[in-house]
Amino acid sequence: MYALIGVGMTLIMGVMGIINLAHGELMMVAMYITFWAYTLWGMDPYLSLLLSVPLMFLLGVLIQRYLIRPVLKVDSILPENQVILTVGIGMVLSSLATVFFSSNDRTVEPAYAQDTFYLSDYWSKAPIELSAGFPGSSTWGWRCSSPSASGSSWPRPTWGGASAPPPRTRTPPG
Repeated sequence: MYALIGVGMTLIMGVMGIINLAHGELMMVAMYITFWAYTLWGMDPYLSLLLSVPLMFLLGVLIQRYLIRPVLKVDSILPENQVILTVGIGMVLSSLATVFFSSNDRTVEPAYAQDTFYLSDYWSKAPIELSAGFPGSSTWGWRCSSPSASGSSWPRPTWGGASAPPPRTRTPPG
């Protein structure tokens, strides 16, 4: 979730050249739209995207057209006026949220919120094992299959300063 917020903030800064410090508060408004759509109409949080995305787009257009664009056109001593403006927008949005919705925690609990599923249940016959294991395991495997195993000059992989353990051999049971 935080990565999506960061990507949006980076995109706005990179493309438009605007440092939007009200980005988190705008995300809060979108979350309140989702919360109230779920509470009032029982709308699934994922389906509420059909409501919150257009509403947030409209709010963004209004903020850009009537607040940010006039500030960017003005030549002033402080070119950081956009930063001050977006901080002010963030403060107004968070204060309005506190006034209208209080500062109590709010949650959305759809029926599937406590359910779990495993990708291995769906892809058990897949040719590649899907894993979110140790990312260095693929690097270690590559280094073990490097020419050092066949006597080349590449160094053998190490485990904490010691040489790699010898390969395991299977012994038949009994």
